[in-house]
This record gives sequence, structure tokens and C-alpha cells, in this order.
Amino acid sequence: MATNKQNPDFKQLTDRVIRERPKQPIFAMKTNLDQPSPLTDNPYVRKSTVDHQEEKKIESFFEER
Repeated sequence: MATNKQNPDFKQLTDRVIRERPKQPIFAMKTNLDQPSPLTDNPYVRKSTVDHQEEKKIESFFEER
């Protein structure tokens, strides 16, 4: 197998967790307690530092399918 110099060797990475895909289905539920926007009261996103393009990416990631 040829190695790609641009991609890291995943066996050498220590700063992240790479998991296998789960074998069972995943259940996610939205409740009436959830905020209407993923940017509202989100501890992982600072609204002041998010530009319009990033805001659209975040909203598309969290939109219902």
C-alpha cells in the first residue's frame, strides 16, 4: 500500500480519538427544550467570532433530516 505524505499516519496521532463505526443504530431526539438555533446558548460556539459562512455551516450540520 502506497503512503500519502499529506495524510498523517493515524497510528501516530495522540491528540484525538478515532472510533469504529457503531454496529447498532443511533437514536437522537429533539425536545421542546432545545434552542431553535444551534448558535443560541451553544458552549462550543462563540457567536461573536462566527462569520456568516461559518454560521451557515453550523446550521446545515444541525438541521433536521
